[in-house]
Amino acid sequence: MKHDRNISGFTLFELVTVIAVISIIVLISSPFLASLLKQNEANKLYYSLKPILTDARTQAYSLHHAVGLCGSNDGSTCNNDWNKGIITFLDHNQNRALDADDQVLSYHSLSLKYGILAWRGAGLSRASVLLFEPERGRLNMSNGSFWYCADEAKWHRLVILATMGHSRPSKDNNGDGIHETASGVNISC
Repeated sequence: MKHDRNISGFTLFELVTVIAVISIIVLISSPFLASLLKQNEANKLYYSLKPILTDARTQAYSLHHAVGLCGSNDGSTCNNDWNKGIITFLDHNQNRALDADDQVLSYHSLSLKYGILAWRGAGLSRASVLLFEPERGRLNMSNGSFWYCADEAKWHRLVILATMGHSRPSKDNNGDGIHETASGVNISC
């Protein structure tokens, strides 16, 4: 009785070699992948915030009520945590607070992982709630910016907000790899 043993497969040595090569490729590419994820989050920030800001401005004008924006980590309270999300609400008494009788219009989850988002401005802009006026949908404060501060200066970003409610992203105008503020100074967090 003759058995034909034509068995095909991988040897243990071949399997270990393939796993070692894949491990080396992953090890070499992981810093690039991490940098790519940080760049993606920094670059998409403006495109995440612009529709929220535009919608709040439009709602204030069209509903003829003041609309507030605040940072929130739970979607129901304003706690100045802009990293997790943003609440848009009708501020009936225009006190810059989400009261029990105010209506939440929407909650936008951001879940930022590689940087910290904060609102900074002058005068009333230091308030933790941005308020769009019902008459023209403009901000009830002076100019300000959302600051995105990452672990590397090249990923710092601003979303600059004018009193009229229009927003624009920061840019690297001098070509040094670091975005500048509205006054032309490198963003420093």
